[in-house]
Amino acid sequence: MDPAAAAAGDQGMRKNRPGLGRRLSRRLSLVTRVPNLLGEKIRAEFSSRDTPRQNRRFELSVIAPDKTQKILTAVSTQRVWELVELLIAEYSVQEPQLRLAGSRAEVDPDVSADLLEGDILLVEEGLRNLHPLGETDRFYRETESFILDELEYVIALRSAGELFGSPLSRMQCFELEDHQYIFDSITDLANTCQDLAEQMRAVLDTWNPDTFKIGHLFSKQVWEQYDSYQDMLRKARQLLREKATDDDFNELCKLRRGAAKHTLQSLMELPLYISCVLFFNMHLSVELVDWLFWEAGYFELGKVDTMLMSVFMLAALSPPFLHIMGLVLLKFVP
Repeated sequence: MDPAAAAAGDQGMRKNRPGLGRRLSRRLSLVTRVPNLLGEKIRAEFSSRDTPRQNRRFELSVIAPDKTQKILTAVSTQRVWELVELLIAEYSVQEPQLRLAGSRAEVDPDVSADLLEGDILLVEEGLRNLHPLGETDRFYRETESFILDELEYVIALRSAGELFGSPLSRMQCFELEDHQYIFDSITDLANTCQDLAEQMRAVLDTWNPDTFKIGHLFSKQVWEQYDSYQDMLRKARQLLREKATDDDFNELCKLRRGAAKHTLQSLMELPLYISCVLFFNMHLSVELVDWLFWEAGYFELGKVDTMLMSVFMLAALSPPFLHIMGLVLLKFVP
């Protein structure tokens, strides 16, 4: 063959494959810049998270409820709950709690088991060991339940940093200032909620059903932390909308999520709860809301500020706040 013709043919082939070159370049960049992502997972890029992939076997490290490490043989067509059901039965786990061992992110038991490949699965007993005092004291039980819910909520918030924060930082997916703003806000809110739970635990440790008070723990600083978080979330949502067509960003988020229950956006939105729905559902009166604010030190009982009421009804509140509203109801309902 004429060398000139061969060269022209090679050049034509190269010209016909620019898209492939760009895709390979992006994928190689993804693997080299984020070394803890398993290259073998990339081949599953276009598979549905809810659809089992090819039938193959692999080994998975699992930390059992007694903290021993076990190696389970998994089949890619299994769901996560199918993979661990024998282990759960062996340890007589009543309310299984599945997490990723590193980030402690909650695992979705209904997804394909091969999404766990390369991770370590943590299996824990989720049944709560509640104090007997709560059987006769409704306020004690509601306060105790709030603390436990709040601590679960803190774990979920903190999982965002390892699951998404560090990899996105290495990939420089956001401007440095935006990245710090988003993930520092999540960390700050988690710390605030952790402190609140610890303060309420101190109330339980010295519990007196006749004199207990918890309203003052919901200080102005707590509410302001939620206000600041809402400001961050508005900006974060805009950034995520702008990233909707970024293949590398979406690929990274999908791979980092793996078998975890929450996406990056759903983790960021965990603190949201439109409390006005709660008001309608629970038929709360102005007097009850007024009492809560008064307990928190906002203003004197009987002097409800309409602006604060509006902010309160539309504020982003943590899901465990339901228990506090339960406390409010119990205060007024025999």
